[in-house]
Amino acid sequence: MLIGVDAGASGTSIALAEHPSTPLARALGEPAAITPGRESESAKAIGKLLETVREKTTWEPASAVLVVGAAGAEDIACRNALAEELEKLGLVRKLDVTTDAEVALESAFPTGAGILVYAGTGSFACTRLTDGTIERVGGLGWRIGDEGGGYQLAVAALREVGRALQGRAENTGLRESVANHIGHSDRPSFVRWANNAERDEIATLAKLVCDEARRGDPVAVQLVRNAAQDLLELARALIPVVTSEGTVPVALAGGLLSDGSPVRDHVLSLLDNSLPGAGFCNCRVDGALGALQLAHRLARQV
Repeated sequence: MLIGVDAGASGTSIALAEHPSTPLARALGEPAAITPGRESESAKAIGKLLETVREKTTWEPASAVLVVGAAGAEDIACRNALAEELEKLGLVRKLDVTTDAEVALESAFPTGAGILVYAGTGSFACTRLTDGTIERVGGLGWRIGDEGGGYQLAVAALREVGRALQGRAENTGLRESVANHIGHSDRPSFVRWANNAERDEIATLAKLVCDEARRGDPVAVQLVRNAAQDLLELARALIPVVTSEGTVPVALAGGLLSDGSPVRDHVLSLLDNSLPGAGFCNCRVDGALGALQLAHRLARQV
């Protein structure tokens, strides 16, 4: 049995198959992105999801090959620690842990060159070089990077709402929407919430920004445009290293770039008008399916 897992900061996706082209079962679970010192928690979340799908199918550990593509796996020590924790669970015969970038690229461009731009809670862009190595930009984490991602979009919204509460910016529907969501409309309690909320709590505000942008809120629209510009710059940084005849294909992935997202709409507009040499690749990007392909290769290794 082949098992592919895409472990992200917002959730985890799993796919099972006897052949990578025909998944037998799919499921979604809790976030399982890797953070230093908390690899066991990531392993537990993945193990829980494995047990869930195991109940829906008939497979035994002795026949199972698992590949996990995880956010945070660029850190080799964290990657190895997660692999060790997963091995302790004894749920599979063979496993490998790699990055979320690799499984996404495998899904988007299994046989050719291209650039993948990802925006969920965090953000990055990546491409596979001719020697098989992956070149990645962005993805520096929520404290110092992840420009254009959901967390940074939410922080930008909080900043604008804070300015509005001080009378330094226009009051728009975004302020009311954020205040209703967090349950604080006065300045002191808003500031207290914003400075004490967990990262994932803050990141949920990205959806509110997108909703307000669809309604035409001028502040939300500008924030979405800024996020799209940041994501375009990630793609631009990779254009010189991509070996491709003609136009370089650019694929989009992640919740913030899903169909119907205003961030996606603005990125597509910028691709058409502001990134010479690149063109949109309307391919399906599914990290769990990309991980399945890698699991298939791993299973064939002696």
